[in-house]
This record gives sequence, C-alpha cells and structure tokens, in this order.
Amino acid sequence: MIDSMGRNISKDIYNAVRKATSHLVKTNKAGSPGGEQEATVLSEELKFVLLGKAEKFEVENLSHIKANKCDTELCFKWIDLVHKQLKQTLVLIIENLKF
Repeated sequence: MIDSMGRNISKDIYNAVRKATSHLVKTNKAGSPGGEQEATVLSEELKFVLLGKAEKFEVENLSHIKANKCDTELCFKWIDLVHKQLKQTLVLIIENLKF
C-alpha cells in the first residue's frame, strides 16, 4: 500500500515538473515579455504541490505508531471499568455524607 502511494506521489511530482518545464520551454521559445512572471507563478504552484505531498518515511512511521484494534478495544474496556468504579465510589461518598 505504501509502495503504491509512493509511486503515485512520484508520478504526481513528475507530471507537475514536466508540466511546469514544458510551459517554461514554450514561453522561452516564444520570447514573450511576461514569460518570467508566468515562470514564477508556475514555480510557486509547483512548490505548493510539492509541499502537499507526504514523505514515504513519515507515512510508514504513522502506520507503525497506530494502535491495533484489539489494543484500542481493550483500552476502551478499561476506561469503561474505571468510569463505573468512579461512579460507584462517588455514590458511596455521597451516601456517607448524608448521614
């Protein structure tokens, strides 16, 4: 799964770079005076696309950090048990304070 995500990210980056460079080559060949502004806009768009991509190491690290389903359910059971015990303790304290 992570390898396919990495390949898709690489394809997206390659396509964005190819699109940006092909447009720059066209504007340089045409010799238009606004070519530098267009190149700046495209490089900013490229930077935005690249900043939105996740690194493979970060995705793998997040998948290792995540808890599995059994551990999560066990934690929920313990939290529920502690909650019930706390409610019972509070009822006992309140009953003792009444008398």
